[in-house]
Formats: sequence, C-alpha cells, structure tokens
Amino acid sequence: MRFIKLAIIILLFCGIEIYAQFSIETFLNEPIDQTMTSIKEKLSDKKLVENLDGTFNILTYFDWMEPVSIKINFMFKKNGNQVSKSISNAKESEDEAKKLFDILNAALIKKYGNSVSQKSLFGVTAYSWYGAGGSVITFAQRSNKTILMIMTFK
Repeated sequence: MRFIKLAIIILLFCGIEIYAQFSIETFLNEPIDQTMTSIKEKLSDKKLVENLDGTFNILTYFDWMEPVSIKINFMFKKNGNQVSKSISNAKESEDEAKKLFDILNAALIKKYGNSVSQKSLFGVTAYSWYGAGGSVITFAQRSNKTILMIMTFK
C-alpha cells in the first residue's frame, strides 16, 4: 500500500505528461469547412504557430505519428474560413519521407481507394483523389519530403 501511495505522489510531482499519438484517420475525417477560431479551440493543448502575414492565415503545429515527426498546417482565408489542411514530415530526410509516405498512402487507399490520377514531373510523383464536399486530396513525395494536402475551392 505504501508503494502505491509513493508511486502516485511521484507521478503527481514529476509532472509526467502522456501524449496521444496523432491519428491520420481523425485528420482525414475532419471536415474542411472549419474556422480558424474553432481549430484553435480544438487544438488548445498544442503549441500553435500563427502566420498571419501572407495572402492566407496559417496555423502550424508539430506532432508525432509513429515512427515519424510530422508538421500539420491549416490554411484560412482572411475571413477565417478554412481552405486547406496538410501533413508533411517535420524532419526532412529520405528515410522520414519514405516512412511517412508509406503510412499516408495506406491510409488514403483505405479511405478513398486507388488514386484517380497520378502525375510525375521533375522527380515528384503526385497522386490525387476527390474527397467529401468537393475537396481535392493531393499526395506527393520528392526525395526528402512527403506532403498530403486536402483543399477545398468553396
């Protein structure tokens, strides 16, 4: 009994945090018509970086999807309406890009089936699907970078 109490006290005072792993399924299932405010509220436990200087406002954070560190971006019009979301490997290396490519490719084929188009240009092969609500899913890899982008044109 003493051991259990001691273990609880150590856990409380050491501030051990348990992190949930990023879920590609959740990311793919989230609608792409959210507002910047709603995403900020939903991700209040993440360290968000805001870039409000360009044509679009961008929210970025980093997460972990075993075995790869990833970068997640959300892009918004100046009125706060979402236009895209993306995932890429945070560490730019061929090994990380390949691992992320394999994970994302399996998830995309599971959800959307085989791609509707495939194009190669300058060493980049891009795959495309059509998603819910008129969204377009583009997935590409080039040596040390893999990126998945989901866009809407509303």
